[in-house]
Amino acid sequence: MQIKTALVAVGHDTKELKATQEAYDSVHPCCKYRDDDADDSEMHH
Repeated sequence: MQIKTALVAVGHDTKELKATQEAYDSVHPCCKYRDDDADDSEMHH
């Protein structure tokens, strides 16, 4: 659970825990995923 807590602390959700909006807002724009219907698979290798 320590890993999941660490992930949430830096803005990433897990199945069990959700990051605060403040933490999520600190995530780099290319890594944001909430409410994202865009297909950017070409950008990631």
